[in-house]
Amino acid sequence: MFSFPVKSLEQINEQYYNNYNFTITSVSSTGNPKNNTILFCKRLKEDTVKHLSALTECIILVPKRQTRLIDSLKENNFVVGTVNPRLEYARILQYILEHTGTEDNREPVCLATSIGKNFIMGKGTIIEKNVIIGDDVHIGENCIIKPGAIINSNVTIGNHTIIRENTVIGGYGFGFERDEQGIPIRIPHVGGVVIGNYVEIGAMTTIVAGTIEPTIIDDYTKIDDHVHIAHNCHIGKGCLITACAEVSGSVKIGEFSWLGPNCSIINGISIGKDCFIGIGAVVKKSVADGLVVSGDPARSLEAIKEEKDLIKQLLTAYHSGKLIVTE
Repeated sequence: MFSFPVKSLEQINEQYYNNYNFTITSVSSTGNPKNNTILFCKRLKEDTVKHLSALTECIILVPKRQTRLIDSLKENNFVVGTVNPRLEYARILQYILEHTGTEDNREPVCLATSIGKNFIMGKGTIIEKNVIIGDDVHIGENCIIKPGAIINSNVTIGNHTIIRENTVIGGYGFGFERDEQGIPIRIPHVGGVVIGNYVEIGAMTTIVAGTIEPTIIDDYTKIDDHVHIAHNCHIGKGCLITACAEVSGSVKIGEFSWLGPNCSIINGISIGKDCFIGIGAVVKKSVADGLVVSGDPARSLEAIKEEKDLIKQLLTAYHSGKLIVTE
């Protein structure tokens, strides 16, 4: 998969200073550990340590509070105690992949890609095969546009952003007005899309152009595959939007919120910051900061508990004869 000398970890952070001379070549898990890999353990148990004791020449990330258990692993491996092993694994592996890639010699723009007028592309950006780019598109530095992506006119993309396969950015939204005979007349969406820095947009996702002003995706937001974000939306910083979520027009989502798979957000509402929208939730009203909502219609966990308690009380009363139902 790659070839990375463990000594080079010092370039990430001085806490990774070490005297090991081995090289790691892949990743593995605690369930199936392999030599010369990087792996993490969220919770270290004695049987886990025993399972890992035969490993050699690995980077092993473990909970800092449990370092008393790792002495037997240190002789042949670089063991790092950290507050969040999974997070540290993500950071280190991302650094390794960025610094051991074999794609640096590719042409910045591959053949079979179509580019419109007034296109601007920053240093280090790679545009792969069969990409279509419209007019007045600006893409920042060190971005990756994967095969089959379509970036329509009037789109701005920041630095270090990834657009994955067959995604459509800046297409027309579903906006119509009926004429005197009731015939739907399409409203042109010419506002474009503005995407920030360090954003990731999954495969087969659609982000629709704003009607007049742009649809906005702020920095560090990560969007999964098969997501639809409609016109005039503003997605805040650091949000996580999972597969098949549907965000209707003119929705505002606060920073660091999480949208679960298959949720639907009705047009025109606001979701606060640090919110958690549960799987399959149908959100029909605005949600205040910090709330967890679920269900159809979506409501807070407290409201759901109150409803269940009330139903339980009614059933108890009915079965005891204290509640009489008349037709």
